[in-house]
Amino acid sequence: MEKLVAFGCGLAGYLEREGGDRCGGVVVAGGSGRLRREATRGLGAGDLAALAVGDQDSASPTPGELLQAAAWLRLEVGSTRIGLVTIGAAASASLALCRSNPELVAAVALLDPLGLEAGELELVEGGLFTLQAHLPGSGPEPSPASIREQERLLLGRGVAAEFFVYPGAGPGFLEPEVPGYDRLAARQAWERVSTLLLEELELPGPDLR
Repeated sequence: MEKLVAFGCGLAGYLEREGGDRCGGVVVAGGSGRLRREATRGLGAGDLAALAVGDQDSASPTPGELLQAAAWLRLEVGSTRIGLVTIGAAASASLALCRSNPELVAAVALLDPLGLEAGELELVEGGLFTLQAHLPGSGPEPSPASIREQERLLLGRGVAAEFFVYPGAGPGFLEPEVPGYDRLAARQAWERVSTLLLEELELPGPDLR
């Protein structure tokens, strides 16, 4: 069930939680408001409670706001560790936070990992984080060659990277109310992110049968 919640000083977000007493938490930041709320719906089931930071029109949260969201959610679910799923411009801030806050676990789902800059690559080096990429399989970009090249680059720098391509899905396939939205591909993508988070948070995985 999704509900609007307030935390910190004037901060708000949407919380999706269906789990019982033993529940892990994940903060979702970045991207459009529609996409953040879709992510909470996709992730906030079973043993995960998902908090989308900001309302429909909010900009990417600051590092301080991410920490406030994580601290609030940690108390809400009674967990010592919180996962982060970040999209687009929010990714660098969350990666830097996880470097200095071991209670945060970064499972970064970037929509465009092919555009990672040098500073972002330095943050994900060394296998401290798992980077997941969920990419459309239809359309001119990204090309299979560019995907393979970026995957090779990341793995060569010690980054734990997982690349998933969805055949037939076009740009915007994860985002509702966009012409390219693909409900089945989006569901599979969020299941993969959820499985990764449950592993990182050391919770039982979902039954995907």
